[in-house]
Amino acid sequence: MEVKGEDLWAAINRGTQNLASHWASYTVLFSFFLYVIGYLALRFHLTALGVGTDLSVIDERYLFTGNKFLIYLVSLVPSLLLLILVSFLSVVAPIYLLYRLLPRGFRVKLGNFYQRQWQNFQSWWLASNRLAWLGILFTLLIIQLVMRQSILLSNLLLAGDLPAEPLWLRYLLLAKTDGPMTLYFISLLGGVLASASIFFYTLRNSSNQMIRSGITRLLLGFLLGVQLLLLPVNYGILVLDKSMPRVNGLDTLGVLKPDDQAWLVWEGNEGKTFLLRKQQGGNYKRSLMTLPKNDTQRMEITGYDHIFKFLFSSTSPKEEG
Repeated sequence: MEVKGEDLWAAINRGTQNLASHWASYTVLFSFFLYVIGYLALRFHLTALGVGTDLSVIDERYLFTGNKFLIYLVSLVPSLLLLILVSFLSVVAPIYLLYRLLPRGFRVKLGNFYQRQWQNFQSWWLASNRLAWLGILFTLLIIQLVMRQSILLSNLLLAGDLPAEPLWLRYLLLAKTDGPMTLYFISLLGGVLASASIFFYTLRNSSNQMIRSGITRLLLGFLLGVQLLLLPVNYGILVLDKSMPRVNGLDTLGVLKPDDQAWLVWEGNEGKTFLLRKQQGGNYKRSLMTLPKNDTQRMEITGYDHIFKFLFSSTSPKEEG
């Protein structure tokens, strides 16, 4: 026991030394990963809003956005685990209690029967790459029917209304609380984890048909990569910075009248982009305007509005198209 303890301690020590010696490389790789997903989230966020920007290749906001996405995703993991645990217990607990009430001899026979059926089930799914094909079908459905839908949203700040289809996407954007959006991303995360589980299980238990199994695993791995890329894209379009600061002070520039409204949408390297909402003949008309930074230094933030709920809810004032 003492030797095993020393071996374990030596392994931990070697692992720590290896991590310390390659710390700089790991930090650079992780920062690059956050940078890429931050760029994806921010770029698709601005595309959905319809904002033309002066985004540069090097911008610290990519890294900050990547960190926000990672924190948002990690914060969903406890909720996902709790949901899985509750669902599992609600199904397994009654079955287990019923199983314990059975006579001991019958339980042994039932256990042996279950073990044989489980082995047959595994063998059937692994034969002819059935499990890999199931994973491909599942991943395709998640991508096409769910994750891809948000990419179709664009130029929303100047749109007359949100798209009517799919109805669930409109509901997510106009929901009164964050609960539906949280459940949506928990479902996305669960779908990605399910696809990843199938992928790595098929890698570990590949069939003897090397060429065919290699192609199916490659296709499943590619689709899993698409899912992973679409996670920050969905985050950028549906979650990122949807509460925008309502500002005063543009009336002094002759841009707005005192009763008009303005929101700061984006602060670029050379200017700031505002959403303007002007009264015209009893209706409201929206437009986007970019002003030089030097002209907008004296602004007053008077509040924050969830912009989609404010513009597209049923209680929003009538606007011109």
